[in-house]
Amino acid sequence: MLLLRAESARLKTERGGWLDRWGAICVAMVLAIGLTATSLGAGMQTEDYMHRQTVQRQAETFPRSVNLFAYNSGDTMGIYAQKNFGIVPWLALENYKISFWRPLSSLTHHLDYRLWPKSPVSMHAHSLLWFAALIAVVGLLHRRVGGAAWAAAVATALYAMDDGHGVAVGWLASRNSVMASFFSVSAILAHLRWRDGEGLAWLGASCALLAAGLTSAELAVGAFGYLVAYAVTLDEGSRRDRWLSLVPAISVALVWYAVYRWLGHGTYGSGMYLDPLAEPLAFVGEAAWRFPALLGGMFGLPTADEWVLLDAAGRTRASLILCAAMVAIVAWALPWLREDRRARFWLIATLLGTIPVSATLPSDRLMFLPTVGSSALLAGVIMLAAKPAIERYRAGPRRVIAAGLALATLVVHVAIAAYRLPSRATTMAQVGSAVDASAESALEGHRDPTQQLVLVNAPSYYVGGLVVGVAASSGRPVPRHTRVLFAGRVPVEVARVNEHTLSLESEQGFLTEELDRVYRGRAHPVAAGDGIALSGVLAIVQETTSSGDPRAVTFQFGERLEGDRYRFMKWHDGKYVPFELPNPGQSVRLSAAHL
Repeated sequence: MLLLRAESARLKTERGGWLDRWGAICVAMVLAIGLTATSLGAGMQTEDYMHRQTVQRQAETFPRSVNLFAYNSGDTMGIYAQKNFGIVPWLALENYKISFWRPLSSLTHHLDYRLWPKSPVSMHAHSLLWFAALIAVVGLLHRRVGGAAWAAAVATALYAMDDGHGVAVGWLASRNSVMASFFSVSAILAHLRWRDGEGLAWLGASCALLAAGLTSAELAVGAFGYLVAYAVTLDEGSRRDRWLSLVPAISVALVWYAVYRWLGHGTYGSGMYLDPLAEPLAFVGEAAWRFPALLGGMFGLPTADEWVLLDAAGRTRASLILCAAMVAIVAWALPWLREDRRARFWLIATLLGTIPVSATLPSDRLMFLPTVGSSALLAGVIMLAAKPAIERYRAGPRRVIAAGLALATLVVHVAIAAYRLPSRATTMAQVGSAVDASAESALEGHRDPTQQLVLVNAPSYYVGGLVVGVAASSGRPVPRHTRVLFAGRVPVEVARVNEHTLSLESEQGFLTEELDRVYRGRAHPVAAGDGIALSGVLAIVQETTSSGDPRAVTFQFGERLEGDRYRFMKWHDGKYVPFELPNPGQSVRLSAAHL
């Protein structure tokens, strides 16, 4: 709030007064909140229920145990227990780890679930307030960097209408992305004020705000892209002073990372979340397609989330095409980049800010920081088409291209984005409804908790594992053990070996969904003969794919399959239905499971 008051006082002194400067930001805030207000009815989804249960369980140890994002500590016995219960699949790496330290954003969920535990509307209103505050500081940053006031206003409006932000705004569990971005942009603003000679107090504010961002979510690391870009392009100090100006922020990050690791947080073995410092080679390999996917989501129609639907060959082709298009656009923009330091600042900041986000699966909901820069670049393209201040863009082919790119920007990032943002703000509600309905179909008729629920196939292991959570949150009998034998949007052949054994085989493998890589990364292949014994069933890998994923697996059950011990279900037409076991020696082919 101190930063907002300081910027307000500064803007009042500029020509045009408070209304002219703050008016554009207020309009952008109204646009953002108006278009995402649909999230007020989104309710609680997936991880939200787990967070609420954790808050209730930690009531006696709060605030010592405030963090809600330590999902898996990597403990082998703990993971085995989760496999045996059915929360994670049988093929998960025995010591994979996903544990994030986000105490500040966790604290806001503790407040939600304590102050208004039965009012998801209030929780979503809380998230919208953070989003409004983020729009405000983004508008201040666009104005602070300078340039035409109307271009800064357009950039802020484009940021406010970015439909990629809708998913995080409408999902309570992803509020951490909004909070981390708010504190990060505020830290960048304070850093700029310090470097402009407005006092050491702004350096302290910048460090404190950066620490707040890092303890809200790891994506705050993207703020360093803007700090480096400023040192390279806009900072007026000597070369030595410019690089030394980064030392305070780097020191904050090092302390944060040291505490992070000392507390035991981090990731390991998961193909979805990668630690660039601990797994540099794996990070570079995955970033080769994740980075282009994120850039494409920022500037084009295909969302970053849609890239996970492509197979490896499709991602490679799409990456090459997108990289070629980006190189062509940068070549067109070279005169602008040479003459306008601000354009160089925004470009470098956008590219550097995208690198940390490549540590996880591409998703538009994580792009709050990079899109601060991309929205300014898009506004600059509109400026080149409308009022070109650079001679080489006033006529000829470059002007024609500028007009075409400006038109595309208005269509994609204004018309289409404004149309899609209300719907994307309820994306998790739509996903949650589908997941809940599928779980209800699996639990329908399940009366005996001692009976094992066996899902022969499912859309993903994650979706299959949520059956347990839905049962617990709805007060229904929870199966003592849930087994998801196979998951993926590909067919699977199910053969009956004998009275106790099923054999499942899929040419594409048992890990075709990128989302399911959360349980086992490509750097941790399986081998023929690997297996795991769970209560009532032994899974043994018979064959693997060339990439080291299971291709054929036998499941030996402790009792006759037709007995009362097991309840077999399969995926059909968006829900689970009873699975009729084939006779010994026979097989049946199950079609792809689509949610």
